[in-house]
Amino acid sequence: MATHASFMPGVKVQNRVWTWLTTVDHKRIGILYGTTSFVFFLLAGLESLLMRVQLARPDSTLIGPQAYNELFTMHGTTMIFLAVMPLSTAFINSGRRLPAAERAQLLALSSRRSPLELRLAPRHGP
Repeated sequence: MATHASFMPGVKVQNRVWTWLTTVDHKRIGILYGTTSFVFFLLAGLESLLMRVQLARPDSTLIGPQAYNELFTMHGTTMIFLAVMPLSTAFINSGRRLPAAERAQLLALSSRRSPLELRLAPRHGP
């Protein structure tokens, strides 16, 4: 499996950062998504911490009302779009791929069973 971009044929790059940034390996891409998601999760945690410090005491003047509303909106946006969604992509990219036999079995079973039964059914049996 190729671990570097094909737009540079024949060029061996020794820089590890460049190799990671130009990879086409799905597991490495999943790790990159997970790392990015974790960084934004920490950023959203800092936003949450600022909001909690503001609300810790009555009449706190750490941040103003308009800034608090902006921080609240940014926290929600950061958590959903920059932390949770990339994390789900990370799990999808680095996850286990089903062998062809299992995929065929699940496809054959899908015509007879409901989606809930498919999820609850054992992998190696009818």
